[in-house]
Amino acid sequence: MAAGAVLPATALLLAACPSLDELRVGSGDAATEHRAPPPSDAAAPKEEEAAIPCHADAEWDPKNCGSCGHDCLGGACTEGVCQPVVLYTGDTPVSIVVDGPTLYVAVQTVLVNAGYVFRCTTADCMASMTVLASGELEPWVAVKQDGGIYWANLGGSNTAIDPGSVMGCRANACPEAGPTSYTPDGGGMEGGINVGGLAADETYLYWSETFGPASDHSAIYSCVPSECAATRATLQPGFGFVFALTLDSNYLYWIAAGPNEVHRCELPSCGGSPQIVAYIPAPTDKTVGLSGIALYGENAYWTDGLDDGGTVYGCPSSGCPPSGPSIVAKDQSDPALIAADDSGVYWANTGDGTIRRCSLQGCTEAAVIARTYAPFAVALDAVSVYFTSSSGIGSVLRVAK
Repeated sequence: MAAGAVLPATALLLAACPSLDELRVGSGDAATEHRAPPPSDAAAPKEEEAAIPCHADAEWDPKNCGSCGHDCLGGACTEGVCQPVVLYTGDTPVSIVVDGPTLYVAVQTVLVNAGYVFRCTTADCMASMTVLASGELEPWVAVKQDGGIYWANLGGSNTAIDPGSVMGCRANACPEAGPTSYTPDGGGMEGGINVGGLAADETYLYWSETFGPASDHSAIYSCVPSECAATRATLQPGFGFVFALTLDSNYLYWIAAGPNEVHRCELPSCGGSPQIVAYIPAPTDKTVGLSGIALYGENAYWTDGLDDGGTVYGCPSSGCPPSGPSIVAKDQSDPALIAADDSGVYWANTGDGTIRRCSLQGCTEAAVIARTYAPFAVALDAVSVYFTSSSGIGSVLRVAK
């Protein structure tokens, strides 16, 4: 990958099966608008904090930026707006996990099989950076479960030669022998897999596999990490490209890129047919590009990653009303991954290089909270938004909420 290239994880979905670009994940041609009422339990829009009289210059004081007591957490304050802080710079980070003061980051490189996963402290990432695993085959999504860190290796363009996998190790260090593979046989009915999504709860790992070559079929699996070979189970066969797994205490959710749907099934066994949470119809000869999904409270939020006219949607996670999902934000520029908490919904607009925020209820115009080149992944803690610049020479950044 050239130094200025954008986001390999979304571009490397192989000759062996449909690419994310071909499936319009993160790109596309048109958006279809649905104007259902907003989620019934959505929080009120986050208003800008009222200025509290104090002696600070709220336009430029990083400890009192925009309002008294609003700390930029190491970033500069410019005209009342906190600026991002660069935590890591180097290769192409594509996934972030925030766990208290610790970050876990999955990184791709110019070489397909030279990816790595590292951890660091948020206070001093470059100085505290510890590489947990290297020589990974396009790592592109990571999750933390209990004392372990796990990631999905997307795999190469020829899955028979370079199959994807699910890998993991203890969160503080991998053994000298390297991380554990939870897909040791390479999987796949036709000589290899790509791993399109990964999630974890306190007991199980869940992942989706797309079979290659030239297959449009996929399936979702689970296992108990400590005894994965003995407990591995097929939860849900699927069609289209299954990715962007997430879960709550009762259900597993995912995006089915072929039929343009958000699905869920009941845990732990996922028995029976999945429930369709949302369907986004597309105009004739067009394909929507569902890209990322997040849960918060009783609602699901997801992005339709179109270059021009992308949309952020939301509806109750139990299922959208017959009128369809509500629009959280429209006219977005290739929205990618998404996160939500009580302060709002955040996502990365890859097309225009912005990190944006709306209230949980939605907004007329999404607030720009940061700008960077080729943003992709977003993660939250109580006070900060973390995001990636997923270019050839990329970075992980943080900005105060």
